[in-house]
Amino acid sequence: MNRYVIKNCKLIPELTEGTGLSEADVLIEEDRIADIAEVGTVFEDISETIDVGHATLMPGLIDAHVHLRWLEESSWVTDVRPSWRSFDEYHYARFMLENGYTTVRDCGDDKCLASEAVRDAEKAGYIEGPRVICAGPTLLPANLNTFPCRQFHHVIAGRDNVRALVRDNICYGADFIKLYGSGSLMTEGNDPNIKIIEEDEIDEVVKIATSRGTYCAIHAHGSEAIDAAVRNGVRTIEHASFITEETLQRLEGRTDMGIVPTVGILHNLTKHGKGSYVDNEDRRVKTIRQVYECIGNAYHNHNVLIGWGTDIALDSYEENPYIEIQTRKNELGFSNIDILKQMTINSAKLLCLDNEIGTVKIGKCADFVVIDGNPAEDIAAMYKKPVHVIRKGRVIY
Repeated sequence: MNRYVIKNCKLIPELTEGTGLSEADVLIEEDRIADIAEVGTVFEDISETIDVGHATLMPGLIDAHVHLRWLEESSWVTDVRPSWRSFDEYHYARFMLENGYTTVRDCGDDKCLASEAVRDAEKAGYIEGPRVICAGPTLLPANLNTFPCRQFHHVIAGRDNVRALVRDNICYGADFIKLYGSGSLMTEGNDPNIKIIEEDEIDEVVKIATSRGTYCAIHAHGSEAIDAAVRNGVRTIEHASFITEETLQRLEGRTDMGIVPTVGILHNLTKHGKGSYVDNEDRRVKTIRQVYECIGNAYHNHNVLIGWGTDIALDSYEENPYIEIQTRKNELGFSNIDILKQMTINSAKLLCLDNEIGTVKIGKCADFVVIDGNPAEDIAAMYKKPVHVIRKGRVIY
């Protein structure tokens, strides 16, 4: 049996359950946390001891909005054969793991289901990667903005059609259902404020997903689409760029639904030639300012469950893996501890995984990052790779 101790761990109280210790030795048995004990506790039958020298032990990080198929900012469509797609997606997933993300949620993949292949290979132990939560192909209404996506997503048309496609996605291995509710933020010929999905379609997706023991997420920038999603029981609102005061009041204090902002990607809007963004400086500046105001209002003035998402291509992630942290801290004024909670326990709650991950607690999965420094006091400690990444009790490095 794999049984070892991580010694001299600094703990963050808000990310730790079942103990009042600020420093501890943590016992791991197989893939579980077996004990959280005082520093210097003697454990029997230990195969290994890892002394982290008072570095901070945190639960593994969670990115609740990635697209593992999105390798380059300049191209959404991966120009490779579908049979090779899982190798590309594993490359992205491995990058995430090495940067401390032990869980990622793929929010819309190709019809070839490559993310499911990566997920299943990791579960079976064939590869080392993060836990992958899969949506399968996104369900999206036909619209000018969504036209390029039709080749690898499902186009929906009415309640009956939606019902069949939700069942198909779940049958083929989707862990949850992803909808497209509004246009994208800065794409030519598109207004992100326009709702492109009907409420009866949203209602049907939520009903079928719930009956199958899962939930629905929705891409929604505009206020009308966001509000319709909240009214109809969608669990996670992706982006939520222009969320209104009225909708925030609907979400006040709720733990069964929340928002997953993706604000770091807004920096790409300032880069000419990046992706399909409109080359209009005034629009970019106005859009970014509006998003910051709306997400800032959600955080500073409301009790809303806020998760962690990035929604950026691999090359942009590689260029700056910490842009989401920096944006929430420097542009939106989020506190250090709330950023850390959004990256861990908040996202675990939104993904319905808080019984397994999200905090350091006896009995939970041994997914950890070890950080040099104390990010609760100085978030800059997160602006570099972790000292150690541990997934299911296995030390990745």
